[in-house]
Amino acid sequence: MRVLLSSFVLLVGCAAVENAKMDSDGDGILDEAERSAGTDPESADSDDDGLSDGDEANAGTDPLAADSDGDGYDDKAEIDAELNPNFEWSHPYENGDYLVGACPVLPDMENAGPTGIGSYVDGGRVYEWDAYQVGDTLNAWAGIDSYEQEAGFYTFCGNYMLVTVSAGWCGPCQDLAEELAAEQEKVRQEYPNFISFELLYQNARGGLPTASVLADWRDTFGLDGVPVVAPFSEDDTEIPFLEVDGFIPTSFLVAPDMTVISMDEYVTSARDIKALIAEHMGE
Repeated sequence: MRVLLSSFVLLVGCAAVENAKMDSDGDGILDEAERSAGTDPESADSDDDGLSDGDEANAGTDPLAADSDGDGYDDKAEIDAELNPNFEWSHPYENGDYLVGACPVLPDMENAGPTGIGSYVDGGRVYEWDAYQVGDTLNAWAGIDSYEQEAGFYTFCGNYMLVTVSAGWCGPCQDLAEELAAEQEKVRQEYPNFISFELLYQNARGGLPTASVLADWRDTFGLDGVPVVAPFSEDDTEIPFLEVDGFIPTSFLVAPDMTVISMDEYVTSARDIKALIAEHMGE
């Protein structure tokens, strides 16, 4: 009797150990761990987004939410596009063929914003305002692009980005726009993770550009693949931060973590852009 009872206890104990090691759905996560996490140990993909719970664990996404960052795109769609499913600004775009960034190093959003001063002298009077300077992290600004999509600075986090601030009435801005796409391609031959960002804040009459105005600017200057973006409002408070001397066009270079490398030095040629990127990378 003692032998039989001992054998029975041993068998029960072995069964308990085996159950603890079970992975019923084959997703790479043990059933016990899934029950603790609230996922379904009988389903390899608890949120039905196309990624197994094990893959979600590796990606750091939420296995109970198909769209972990709430940007409107399922986690799998973003991972398949080599984007960041945990960063709301990193997602596919239906139009524009943009080089969207995966943002492996997130911007320091808590300390973002301008720390410098812009100034302009007119008739002996000095005007001053808050403005970005080298080392500052850009705010998460966004506007409307030429395809009527929301696009912002953080959309391209993970890339080097040349931001140009222009207006439809500005002749030098038009001259710059004519060269923008060609210079972008020259830079990309050496640094593929580079994009130009055209911020058109006024139309030819000084008003807020419409989507059709942005599309015309894009098509006129061959800016396919270059986001041409306008503010949502004429009262956009971010625009003054982008100016340090009150004159346009303005150009400044931004690092992949959204910090300013060069501010308002009118750096637009591929040669100068590549030199700044090389210096930033320590090459």
